[in-house]
Amino acid sequence: MIMSLFTKVSRKNRELEQKKPGALSKGRIATLIGGALLMIGPASATDVNWSEITSVIDGFVGIVPSFAAMISAVMPIILVIALYTFIIKFWDKILGAIDNAFSGFR
Repeated sequence: MIMSLFTKVSRKNRELEQKKPGALSKGRIATLIGGALLMIGPASATDVNWSEITSVIDGFVGIVPSFAAMISAVMPIILVIALYTFIIKFWDKILGAIDNAFSGFR
């Protein structure tokens, strides 16, 4: 009786463990860590071509001031539109409240 109950519980646990998506076993984790450790030596021995990377960074840095100028030129327009929208919605809510207050007299 106890043995059959134990086998049912252990079988259920195995089924639950198999249903976990993306779970790595201990063997796979050990293999990944071992592979990464084996690649440290050859990867550190290679040279990096820094000239290509610096040209990409220089190009990006050259574009950033124009984006900043564009954003600072648009900000006053956005602030005026936001203020206008706030005022219009504020008065709309006040008029709606007054209309609802006097709706009982209709």
